[in-house]
Amino acid sequence: MRQEKLLMLCVAGAVIVLSGCKGSTNVKNNNVSTETQMNTMSEIIRNNQQSGDENYTGVYYKNGDSQESIETKGGSTIEIQSVSGSNIRFTITCVSSAPSNRIASVTVDGVIGDNNIVEFSYNDDGWGNTGKGALVLKDGQLSLTTHRVAENKTAMWLLPEYNNEVFSK
Repeated sequence: MRQEKLLMLCVAGAVIVLSGCKGSTNVKNNNVSTETQMNTMSEIIRNNQQSGDENYTGVYYKNGDSQESIETKGGSTIEIQSVSGSNIRFTITCVSSAPSNRIASVTVDGVIGDNNIVEFSYNDDGWGNTGKGALVLKDGQLSLTTHRVAENKTAMWLLPEYNNEVFSK
C-alpha cells in the first residue's frame, strides 16, 4: 500500500514536470524563469561557439615562415592539435637550418585561462632542456613567451626563449 502511494506520487510529479515542459514560461526557479534560463544557456553556447577557440586548431608559423622555408632556413611552429572547452593540446617545434635540421619540440596539454592565456611548463624539449611559458590566443593569432629554466650544457639544440613572438597561420 505504501509503495503504491509512493508510485502514484512519483507519477503525479512526473506529469506535473512534463506538462510544465510544454512551453510554460512562467515557472520560476530561484526567481529566474525557465525561459530566461534557457535563453541564458543558449547565449552561453552561442558565445562559446562564436569565440572560435576550436577554430584555432592548425599550424602557426613565426614571422611569416612557411613549412618550405623552415626546412631550408630553420624556424619555429606551433601546432594546435585540439581545443575542447578550456582544454588545449599544442606542440611547439623549433628546427635548425639545413643540412642538420635538428628539432627541439614540446607538447603541452593545458587549460585556457583568463584572457585566453595558457600557462605551461616543459620537462624536456628533446635535448634535455626544461622551461616554462605562456601562450596567448588572440584574434586568430598566437603569442608565445618562454623561459628556459635549465639548459643541458651538452645539448646540440634547444627550444629558444621566445618573447611575445607572434605566430600566424
